[in-house]
Amino acid sequence: MKPLSRVLAFGILTACLASGCSKGGVNKLTVPGTVTYKGERLRSGILRVVGSNGSFATAPIRADGTFTLTDVMPGEVQVGITEEPRSSSASDGKGGKGGPAPKAVALPAQYQNPEKSGLKYTINEDTRSLDIELK
Repeated sequence: MKPLSRVLAFGILTACLASGCSKGGVNKLTVPGTVTYKGERLRSGILRVVGSNGSFATAPIRADGTFTLTDVMPGEVQVGITEEPRSSSASDGKGGKGGPAPKAVALPAQYQNPEKSGLKYTINEDTRSLDIELK
């Protein structure tokens, strides 16, 4: 009887540990949005999102001021934006003359750190767009 009890106890312990390590079925989200500064859309940069649980996501800001965050954990998030210098070389990689690079906007330094930016949002299944307005 003792060996059977040990096998049973080991099986229960293994099942408990395995279920404790799962994410509990939390669905990560994809969230599109825009970033504006003083009413104008940003034309470049990197958006960083940090969740209250330590999760994070990043997305490049496109030339039209839009971004798409993927694999975002639902909940409260803080946002930071880092400027990204753009090259004026051709996008085909052949070194020819490309079009003019989007003019970089100098953002206040406070927006670079998600914890100090003051940009806080709630992301959930109902979030259709995250529109960030910097002043």
